[in-house]
Amino acid sequence: MAYITQDELAALVPDEWIQGSLDDDEDGSQDSGLWEKIIAAVDEDIDGRISPRYGPNVSPVPALIKAAARAIGASLLWKRWGRGDEHNPWSGEAERLQRKLDLIGEGKLSLTAEDPDEGQDVIGEPIRTFSPTGKLMV
Repeated sequence: MAYITQDELAALVPDEWIQGSLDDDEDGSQDSGLWEKIIAAVDEDIDGRISPRYGPNVSPVPALIKAAARAIGASLLWKRWGRGDEHNPWSGEAERLQRKLDLIGEGKLSLTAEDPDEGQDVIGEPIRTFSPTGKLMV
C-alpha cells in the first residue's frame, strides 16, 4: 500500500518535474518502473521512522503521513531530476516532517494526537465565573 499516488503528487509539483525525473532515456514518456521505485523509497523512509512504534503500512493513513509522503516524494523527484539539494523547494518541509516522524517512532509524539505547534490553544486553568468573594463576575 503506497502512502501517496502519482496523481496526488502531480497536484503539487509541475508536470516538468515529474516528466524530467521519470524519463531517464528522454523519449518523452515515463520509464517503466521508476514511479514505483520513487514511491517505494517514500514508503520505506516513512515506515522506517515510525515502524518501531506503529509498524509498517499504517492504515488508514493519517494526514501527517500523507503530508510527509507528499513532501518527501516531491523532494526525491527534484533530486532525481538532477537539480541537487541546494535549491530544492521541498527539502526543508521534508526534513521537518521526517524529524516529526522520528519523534513519533521514538514515542515522543503521537501519530494521532493534535500537534501543539499547529495553532491549538490550551487552557491551563479553569475559567472563573465567580469572584473570590462568591459574586458573579460579568
